Amino acid sequence: MNGPIAFIISWQRPLYLWACLDSLYRHTKVPCRFVLIDNASADPVVHQVIEAFEARGLFYRVHKRSENSSRALPEAIKAYAESGELSDYFCKIDGDVVVLPGEPCWLGRFMQVAESNPKLAMLGSLVDKSDFVDPVWAAKRFPGITPEQLSFLVKDKSPERKLQEDYSEPLIDPFNPPGRLMYLKREMIERGGLLRDKLLYESAKRLGYEAAIVTSVRHRHLSFQNLYDYPEIDVAGRNQFFKGLEGQGR
Repeated sequence: MNGPIAFIISWQRPLYLWACLDSLYRHTKVPCRFVLIDNASADPVVHQVIEAFEARGLFYRVHKRSENSSRALPEAIKAYAESGELSDYFCKIDGDVVVLPGEPCWLGRFMQVAESNPKLAMLGSLVDKSDFVDPVWAAKRFPGITPEQLSFLVKDKSPERKLQEDYSEPLIDPFNPPGRLMYLKREMIERGGLLRDKLLYESAKRLGYEAAIVTSVRHRHLSFQNLYDYPEIDVAGRNQFFKGLEGQGR
């Protein structure tokens, strides 16, 4: 095998997917097998982006689903485990994440940290807070958006807004690591199931594992910019999708 598998989950929003894949292509410096799972994107540009990075040789494999389902990743994990292709750790990456350069690279750092402590089973990274939109400014600039939609688009209640810019500690555990970019221990997922971020964090702790944000690994969350690029995002549909992960524990 050639490095751990990193599952990339994509759905719509080709602007963000291109940036995500380009960052992975440029800033991954250790062996990694990227498996892209597209959840039935209807936008043809998404498929154009995928084909362009197939041509670059980024992917180990591409799966195009016929429906948008929260079962896509759990089913893929199970299938790759049964085929013997899944190693002890794997990555989960959402298609709106941009990894930032570093030494060692994002994945190399995750691997080093996990190897230093076998109890660490859920590793996330520190977000670049510069992508957060100021809620007061946004309300003035976009007066036609409802307060509820605006709150969702600018993520004004996100606990990540309170994180420091710099940390001397290599690992912090103020809350669950953000699920959009994670390095996960296969054993933990097989024991507790793949749950939504906070539920997965709680499951890990119950099972006796540790979880942390690795402060030397940085990422951008492009969804913080939805207000500009994709303001029509369906909040109810998004919430319903993630709710499907809540009943997938074992």
